[in-house]
Amino acid sequence: MKLSLIGKRLAATHAAAAVCVALPASAHASDSYSGDNWEYSLDIYMWMSGMQGSTNSGIDFDVDFDTLLKNLKMTFMGAMEARNGKYSLFADIIYLNVGGSKSATVVGDGPFGLYQDRKAGIGLKSWIVTLGGGYNVIDTQQHRLDIIAGARYFSLREDISLKLSVGPVTLFDRSVSISDHVWDAIVGVKGNVNIDANWFIPYYFDIGAGGSDLTLQAMAGVGYRFEWGDLLLTYRYMHYDYKSDFINSDLDIDGPLLGAKFRF
Repeated sequence: MKLSLIGKRLAATHAAAAVCVALPASAHASDSYSGDNWEYSLDIYMWMSGMQGSTNSGIDFDVDFDTLLKNLKMTFMGAMEARNGKYSLFADIIYLNVGGSKSATVVGDGPFGLYQDRKAGIGLKSWIVTLGGGYNVIDTQQHRLDIIAGARYFSLREDISLKLSVGPVTLFDRSVSISDHVWDAIVGVKGNVNIDANWFIPYYFDIGAGGSDLTLQAMAGVGYRFEWGDLLLTYRYMHYDYKSDFINSDLDIDGPLLGAKFRF
């Protein structure tokens, strides 16, 4: 297997750190946050993102969504919000399992031209969990805005394997596992601007630091309200600057997000 192909897959899994969901506020235009009853919503979404950045070993990567999708084994992306009057609590969870392997048989060097069997594998498991609370400061027919604060957890585990054999004889067989995690405190705003009774513009922004030097994310798009909930199409961006002892040095994730919000 060519080293360039191994590097590409390694870059893809390094890059697939992902993630945090945008948390759009989507109340009906006639609703108010002044009530005393608890209201809940559940978000299920797909973030069709590309990823760029670099590792602390000096590898730059730029991986599109199609490449990540081809290497995807399992993922879950969802969020839940509970609101009582002007106060809200939210939790956001992303789980990502990406991996793949490649085998090749080549003619080795030497007078006998022995056939060599080469196999390389790489995998990544990542959790991104955002927990926080909000307080509503603007609540009109046209505009809703919450101030938010909380924390974001990011964990990353990488498994890399390489095997080289000639016939029944194994010349090299090694596996390496690397893992790391960070906690960051975040502050920001989220809300929506109503276009009419059904159409609205959701937005979200947060920024923070702690275990990393800097993390931020921003989202904006368009949504449509139904009786059961909302459909959303947004564009979302997230950035990380990690400390020098982390696996990656920086990471950018951006792309369209398609989701559904269910209210109950």
